Amino acid sequence: MRTKGPRQMVRRASLFVCTVVILLWAFLGSRLFPNALRDHYSSASQIIVGVSNVQSGPSRYLGQNLMRGAAAYFDLLNVQGGIYGRKITILLKDDRYEPDPAIENTNELIENGKALFLFDYVGTPTLTRVLPLLKYNEKQGRNPDD
Repeated sequence: MRTKGPRQMVRRASLFVCTVVILLWAFLGSRLFPNALRDHYSSASQIIVGVSNVQSGPSRYLGQNLMRGAAAYFDLLNVQGGIYGRKITILLKDDRYEPDPAIENTNELIENGKALFLFDYVGTPTLTRVLPLLKYNEKQGRNPDD
């Protein structure tokens, strides 16, 4: 019996996470978002998924393999018509596994990228610095039309 290598495990884990996120969004999305968000995205022709993770440097394989798995699943959904007719588009930014670029990327994805949700972040150093930004935006009641 052959053991699973780290790459195969990362791909399977990312497919599982993608499946859970997409299914939650597809089935519960209209109940989870405030009216302003729901109205904004009900007319959108695509679903933009914002990603900031490591794509260069010594740890690039982590982010690249995670994105391969996510992209494979999103491509499968898109070929089947997307989610309620909307295609999924990944907006990817490289944070080089560094906290400051992760914060900048996240802010840009929220403010300019019009990402419906953020996804596939890699690593404790980056995510722990991004979380306060997300909590701040949540408290401010940020709306994509602001």
